[in-house]
Amino acid sequence: MNNEAYKTIKKKYRKVANNYWRFSVHTVKEILGHIASGQEQAWLNGFPVGLTSVRLRTYLKGTECVHCGLRASFFAVEVNTGSPHLNLYGLNDRGHAVMMTSDHIVPKSRGGDKNDVANRQCLCTKCNGKKSNRLEHELTGGIAA
Repeated sequence: MNNEAYKTIKKKYRKVANNYWRFSVHTVKEILGHIASGQEQAWLNGFPVGLTSVRLRTYLKGTECVHCGLRASFFAVEVNTGSPHLNLYGLNDRGHAVMMTSDHIVPKSRGGDKNDVANRQCLCTKCNGKKSNRLEHELTGGIAA
């Protein structure tokens, strides 16, 4: 992102956690509709965002953390470096936004296919961090505990 674009963003939009700038918030239903439509991109709040990534297609399988059950609440158009993109968030019991991730069921480091949606599942960042590069049967007592 060039300096002029950064200055415009800094004046007009809100900075959120992890050095993301948030441009707009959208319902889960709205964005899943865009992703399911097969469109390559959508213009949201004046920004083009890609819709074909494996990460986003993971959420067509479900938008709830498969370990702790946290449900997605909204998508946000955000940027940290590079182009604006969509991030999915759930709200924890304290009302704080928690980013949802597209986790590799069989981790890439263990031979899992990084481009296969069948090898992806929705996890919140907390559960994804606890799972790390382990397989399901290697998790003692689950990760949501």
